Amino acid sequence: HDGGEHAGLHVKAPWPIDSVLRIDRRVQSFDLPAVEALTRDPVTKTVDKTLAVDAFVTWRLPDAEAADRFVKTVRTPEQARKLLGPLINGRLAAVISTMPIEDLIGVADDPRAVEDRAERVRRRLLGEEGLAGEAVGAGEGLRARALTEYGIQVIDVRVRRFSYPEAVRGSGSGVISMRRGTLYPARRPRRCASTAARSTSPAPARWT
Repeated sequence: HDGGEHAGLHVKAPWPIDSVLRIDRRVQSFDLPAVEALTRDPVTKTVDKTLAVDAFVTWRLPDAEAADRFVKTVRTPEQARKLLGPLINGRLAAVISTMPIEDLIGVADDPRAVEDRAERVRRRLLGEEGLAGEAVGAGEGLRARALTEYGIQVIDVRVRRFSYPEAVRGSGSGVISMRRGTLYPARRPRRCASTAARSTSPAPARWT
């Protein structure tokens, strides 16, 4: 990478003085590892329930200056994933811990209410709002930090779904869709009445 932005011939000295590093400046995305976060009970002001949150992030390198910073600090998209993953998941856990569970997965009849809820979470994730919804400075937040430190422009962070942790899924809980804002309960096998009656009746006697 020589800082050029246009196609054509570029002059470089032979290796090891100069070397070529190709950088993809298109929009890229990846899924974040699921993070478990505690929600807040607005009545008792204590922790409420634990949710597992799946999200994804889209990012790119906006200009030559950002690409140069990326080469010096990150170098590869794989390393960008390792750096952004903990950074975003830490922010995600902090956002979820300040919100009541009803604000995250409560059922709404109006689709616009679900969209507003998702947008509120997104803005707090990106640092456009504080954890409590307050205004923040222009140089603060996740986007500003990623661009300043790594040259990465975080375009968007979206929650894909909420679910209960693996340890409690067997108790009949389900998967919560962020888009629909509804809870899909897990199904359990049922035994019909005749089967239950047969299972409890004594076995017939056998004559030998």
